[in-house]
Amino acid sequence: MQWIDRGLWELSLHESWSVRDDPECLTITKSDAAAFQLSSATKLDGPIELQEIRDSRELPEGVSPTDIALGDFRGFAANYVDEEGLWQKFWLVHGSLLVFATYLGTEGSWAVDRREVLSMLNTIRVRATANRLAGIRSVFRTLLIDAYDAIGGVGWAEDSSRRSSSVRR
Repeated sequence: MQWIDRGLWELSLHESWSVRDDPECLTITKSDAAAFQLSSATKLDGPIELQEIRDSRELPEGVSPTDIALGDFRGFAANYVDEEGLWQKFWLVHGSLLVFATYLGTEGSWAVDRREVLSMLNTIRVRATANRLAGIRSVFRTLLIDAYDAIGGVGWAEDSSRRSSSVRR
């Protein structure tokens, strides 16, 4: 069993799959028929609510997400077919961490790969040390903003986006 470390989270790679660490995501493949990609983001000011993610994701008409729990995460999944192929998407949340996973292939490749993809996702877990560091960073950032506000924002550009509840990559 090979564990793939992504800083704040990790998952176990199924033995028949290979991994490539691209700048924007982790790409896991078994063949040229499909790709399974994972990326993540953190929210700086508190836990991510599933409704936030549901409201911000666009899915084709008639596609409804299904609630799921995989590994340390909870979230939802949706699938649909378009001109590019079969899409199986997962939005997985743990505290202030969002992992977005996408499988793109054919209906036939998903039938073959489904069990292994879900098996890998079921191993996804938060790396405790990294998660604590992310929490400390968030608290430090809040304290810094509060300190600047307390002195009248000297040297701080007035920018309401600094306090927004955005999910950042």
